Amino acid sequence: MPYKDYEKQKEWSKILDASPERKKEEKERHLLRTYNMTLEQWNLLYSNQNGICANPHCDKVMLGGDVHVDHDHETGKVRGLLCARCNTDLGRLEDKNRIKGLYLYLEETKNIDYRNLLV
Repeated sequence: MPYKDYEKQKEWSKILDASPERKKEEKERHLLRTYNMTLEQWNLLYSNQNGICANPHCDKVMLGGDVHVDHDHETGKVRGLLCARCNTDLGRLEDKNRIKGLYLYLEETKNIDYRNLLV
């Protein structure tokens, strides 16, 4: 992850190259600082989800860096753990009206092939 700020790059490198204990400490700090969540709470949530993405239409088993805490950006409430792809997709579709609009668009156009109409 390149940084323009050399000091930030050095700090990031220290975390990546750190011992397992250091990585655990950093994860604990990150969870508490970002989500007000302890590592124990995270582990319990991961266990309750059986290590599987919280999206009911995704059955991906999450390992290592593929686990992302999903939270409401307005309230800060943690909703669950998502795989990287579902987290990215949800982040792009956080606007509920846009999601509804895209769903309606797909429903309205599922039997249409505009190539046939443009001849």
